[in-house]
Amino acid sequence: MQNLPVLNSLVMTSREIAELTGKRHADVMRDIRVIIEQLSTDTNLRWYCKSMTYTDAKGEQREQCELEQ
Repeated sequence: MQNLPVLNSLVMTSREIAELTGKRHADVMRDIRVIIEQLSTDTNLRWYCKSMTYTDAKGEQREQCELEQ
């Protein structure tokens, strides 16, 4: 059996994207939802979006996405 190379995936959360771009996290989440809707019809793309929660500064649970390529 041939050994296949292990590819390291690239992972970033929506909160990290918001911080890097200087945008509000809510706006990044909105944009991600729009992009997912648009990309869902392209079966040639290999990507993954995992919905998860985090605890904000107020101690409240909030939604975030973890995007993986």
